[in-house]
Amino acid sequence: MDCDVILGGYVGAYLEPYLDEIKRRALRINTFDSDADFIKLCSYKSESIAAGAALYYISQFINTI
Repeated sequence: MDCDVILGGYVGAYLEPYLDEIKRRALRINTFDSDADFIKLCSYKSESIAAGAALYYISQFINTI
C-alpha cells in the first residue's frame, strides 16, 4: 500500500526501546523495501485512539469556519 505503519495505543508507549528490532524483523519478510523507515511510533503516548477519533470532528468544525 506504500504508506507508513504507525504503532501506537497502549502498547505503543512501550515500544521505543524495541523499534530497531521490530524494523529488522519486518525487513526480513518485506520484499519491497531495503529499509524499514515506514515503521514509526505514534507521538501520542496515551489516548491515541481518542485523539485519532476526534480528528474527524475537528476537521468538520474547521471546514465550517
